[in-house]
Order: sequence, then C-alpha cells, then structure tokens
Amino acid sequence: MTSTQAAAPTGNGWERGRTHYDVIVVGCGPVGATLANYLGRAGWSVAILDRDTEVFPVPRAMGFDEETLRILHDLDALQRIDDRGSICRYQLDFVSPEGRVLIGPSVLGDSIDPQFTMTNGEFYPQNLVHQPHAEEILRDDLVASPDVDLALGFEVIEVATGTERATAVVRASSGGDEFTLSADYLIGCDGGRSMVRTAIGSERVDLGFSEDWLVVDADADPDYYDTLPEGAIFVCDEDLAAVVCKGLHGHVRFDALRLDGKADFRDAAVERDYTADSIELIARHFDPSKFTITRQAPYRFYAGTSERWRRGRLFVAGDAAHQTPPFAGQGLNMGMRDAANLAFKLDLVLAGRASPQLLDTYEEERKPACIATIRGAVHNGGLIQTTNRWKIRLRNTIFFLARHWMLAAKYLHVKGMRKPPYEHGLLGDGTGAGAPFPRCEVVDPDGTPRCIDDLIDARFGLITTTDFDGPTADRFGHDANGQILRIGDQFNDAAGTIKRWLTKRDATAVLVRPDHYVFGVGDDPQRLCSQLLEQLDPDHAGVKTAGASAS
Repeated sequence: MTSTQAAAPTGNGWERGRTHYDVIVVGCGPVGATLANYLGRAGWSVAILDRDTEVFPVPRAMGFDEETLRILHDLDALQRIDDRGSICRYQLDFVSPEGRVLIGPSVLGDSIDPQFTMTNGEFYPQNLVHQPHAEEILRDDLVASPDVDLALGFEVIEVATGTERATAVVRASSGGDEFTLSADYLIGCDGGRSMVRTAIGSERVDLGFSEDWLVVDADADPDYYDTLPEGAIFVCDEDLAAVVCKGLHGHVRFDALRLDGKADFRDAAVERDYTADSIELIARHFDPSKFTITRQAPYRFYAGTSERWRRGRLFVAGDAAHQTPPFAGQGLNMGMRDAANLAFKLDLVLAGRASPQLLDTYEEERKPACIATIRGAVHNGGLIQTTNRWKIRLRNTIFFLARHWMLAAKYLHVKGMRKPPYEHGLLGDGTGAGAPFPRCEVVDPDGTPRCIDDLIDARFGLITTTDFDGPTADRFGHDANGQILRIGDQFNDAAGTIKRWLTKRDATAVLVRPDHYVFGVGDDPQRLCSQLLEQLDPDHAGVKTAGASAS
C-alpha cells in the first residue's frame, strides 16, 4: 500500500487492503452519489472517486422534477433536504421584454398538467432545490455506508474493460503514486468532458443546439431577496434572451445569450472581465447594488448525446452520456433517472438474478427518452432566443391562443416538457408499460397511511385485485425478489387511485419495476410474472451474496 493510498481523505477502504469492488463510480456529483447510494444500500461494495474534495458551492442545477424527488425519497434523503429549507415548489413563466407573462402557470393555473396539484401523495412536477445541500446529504450517506468507500481528492486517469473486470488507474489530485483498482463494472458520472466516455470510444451525437451564454450567480441582500418574485422567468427578447431564477437561501441565477454591442460576448476564446456584463444583466431586472456576484462565466449550452453508453463493463451516466440546454430544467433530472435505472439492473445482475445482457436495456431505454427530452429543451430555447420577426409573431400568436384555449396550452406543455415512456427494454405488455407508475397514498391493513413506493420498497411489485399464487408466483418472489401486493389484503386503496388507474386500462394487475416504471399491465398476473422472468433469464450461476466479490 503506497502513501497515496493511505492519504485518502474520506472513506478510505484501501487502508483495509481492498483493491476490487463490485462497482466503481467515477464522479461524485449528484448522479454518481445517487448511483453509489442505491448500490450501497443493496449491499454491494462501491468505490466512488472525485477529484474535488468539496461540494461545488453554487447550484449548477436548480429544478428537480417529481421523479427526482421520488428517487431522493427512495434514498431517505428527501425529508432531510426539505428540513434544511432546500426544496419548494416553483413556477416558470415565459415573459415579454417588458415583463408581461406570455404563458405559464401564473396565467394558466394548475389545469395545464393534472399532476400540478400535489394530491394523494403525488409530488409537484417542478420543484426548486438548493443543489449543494442535496449533494452534502447524499455524500453524508456515502460516508455512513459500510459498503461504500468515498475517495475525495482522487482522480481516475485511465480506465479499461476486460472480459472479467474493469480497471481504473487512480492517483491523488495533488499528485503522488498511481495505483489500480478493479471492479465488476465501472460507471462514468464524470461530466460533459467524460474520460470514461472517451475510453468507451463513443463520439458525441449533436442534436442541433450550441450557444454561448453568460451565467451569473449572485446572492441577494436578505431584505431585498424577500421582495423578489418567486420562481423563474424565460425572457423572450430578441435583443437579450435571458433566464432569471430566484433560488433558495438568497441565491439568484441570471443567464443571458448576448448583450447589445458586445461583439465578443459569445466568443469563449476571448479573455475578458464579465463584471460589467453581469451588472448590466442584473440591472435589466433588479437593483444590482443589492447583489453580490459569486460566479460569472461564459457557458456553452449544448444539446447532444453519446453515440454509445456502454462498452463491455464500462458505462456512462448523467452529463457524461447526454447534455441539454437548461430550457426544460431536465439536465440533472435525466441523470438521476439514469442512476435509478442502472442501479436496479446492476443489482439484479450482480445478485445473479439476471443475465448481464439485461444491462443493454439501460441505453435502450434511457437514450431515446433523453433525446426526446433534450429536443423539448431545444424547442423551448428556440422560443426564447429567436430573432426572426415571423417566428416571433408566430410564437406570440401561439402563446395568445394557449392563454385562451386549453388544447393549445397542453400542446405547448407537451412540446416543451417531453418525457416519453420507454418503448423498448425491460418491458412487458399492456397500456401504460414503460411509463412511471403513479406515486399515491394507500393505507395499511391497520389503517396507517403509506406511500405505495414504500410498500414496493425498491423491488418488483405485482399489484393485483385478484388472488395469485402457485409456482410462477413463487419464482417471482425467489428469482426476481418480487412481492405480490393484493389490494384489500396487503393494503387498502382507500382513495381508489390504483383501481381507477387499472380500470382505465381494462386491467386487474400491474407489475411495477424497482425504478417505479411499469413493466406490464393486464388481467393475467401469471403472464406478467412469466414475461419478467423470461427477460431476466435467471437460469445461470445463481444468486450470490451482496459484496461477495470484494477482496
């Protein structure tokens, strides 16, 4: 063991002599931390490494959707983040240069999206979160996990995949000796300039958007902060397209495409002081003397994805796999869904409950969904920053119609916020397969209110209105670690949410995956379970104990 190994500042598993893990995660941003927490909670040995020692102090992402809140709830982190005053609902409006609302919840109310009212256990689809606090809590849980070694201040300089294992060459960010770790699988959550993506040999697929914006983060004086309007605005201005978002704990984000008369503003190669630009940007909306600028930098908003998300035992997730402009608030949310999707599949494969081929469904499901979401963000960006007079007139006409005609409003919502169901992958039959199952409140037999997610408990859950037992049910429980939840027996659907969902689909049963997505829907529980078991293909080495591969 070298002195470099002994110097690991946090969670130093190498002091115990461990060199092999079930999974190595490169990058401890929120996506990597979420993936490592899922796997650590399942009992798998994980090494997660990051070159930086501290959480980035300014929020890079500000909006968490209902699926990300669900993931944080899975990890028992949501309530602790909320306890720090770091989560709240927010709205997003498109506004004119004069500040008049063109479209958004403030003029449409909650009718644009039936999920927009938080009832019966549902989360709001748009939530403001202070990212540094969320990351700190996720990292605290990594430190507390007996199966996760968190190594901050270490960088991975080379990775490779072999037939039996993946390897990572590591050294301290401050310098020192190099050493090698190995794992059954290695996941790159290492950002847009991902070294793991390069090792996979994957080119980036351009999705038709690349613009240089100025990003300004500022802290408002406390008294002034309280007077600022809540939520975010997209300023549709042909002279200065901008995004302004009031964050939490005094933080406010300003983004702008260009400033009048600044010919070099969008030239990232030109070195210049952006303070004057930042003050001018803030002054267009608020009193700049009330703000302290904490960060200002040109930033390229880019739309693209990796051509390949996997090679052998190497994978990419989050910004390493896809990048989006921020106009749908989905960049980090897509990465969190990557983590939840890949985590439960790695768990199944590591446990011997599924063939390694199951891991191919990660890209098969997530890549098309991410491309659709990115295209929605690009669509929104086009609405904000177009300078074409005819397009501006068309946009404003559509906004006018949407304020008075709900079908037009829903059309805009669907165009700008695209989260389509999975069409291929680990899926069975039935209307609703591939979409998230609704998060709803049910009641225990003893009368205690429970969330359906807590009853399923990160396993496969067959929810049915009828009795189901026999050999297939036994195999579902043993081979897939599934559980059968009969309405009226294991729980009561007091509000009728699940029964209405099933009735709408002419079904009596639904099989829900550990990531809350629907595997299949129908009136034959045995068929649903058989389809799942066939796709998992468990007829091989058999189930092993979590963490058994660590050495």
